[in-house]
Amino acid sequence: MATYNWVSPTSDNGQQAGWQNGSNARDNNTASSASYCYEISDYGAFIEFEYAGGLLCDKIRFYAAQDYGSTIDIDVYRPGSGWLPVYDGSFAWDVFTVKTIPGGAKFITKARVRFWEEGGATVYLKEFYFNKLKNRPLVGQSLAGGRRGLV
Repeated sequence: MATYNWVSPTSDNGQQAGWQNGSNARDNNTASSASYCYEISDYGAFIEFEYAGGLLCDKIRFYAAQDYGSTIDIDVYRPGSGWLPVYDGSFAWDVFTVKTIPGGAKFITKARVRFWEEGGATVYLKEFYFNKLKNRPLVGQSLAGGRRGLV
């Protein structure tokens, strides 16, 4: 059975991106939410979630609510490499959805999320999490006692 270590982002840019109550998507409470109102049928603005200092991550999970279908677009940011697409497609409403980062675990510092929605609708992003893996030394990095990493 898989073991997860879900952690909340440490900050967001919701207010600057036109999202309302961005911090509610990282407060460990599905009764509150960040929201974005769509003027026209299109992709809305990204809300970015940062994890201070970065983390080794292989999955993200989110919980979103709405009355009808939508599409979500999720990317993660790798320092020195830029944005890496994670998922762009449909999902189930009102449940936690887990998506795996393509190619396995990556060191990332943030993620961004946006939705495609019908004009006049509002999407509610209730929670967003990173799966934080234990940081392991990379090949050639020093371990305790002067040994070298093998991973």
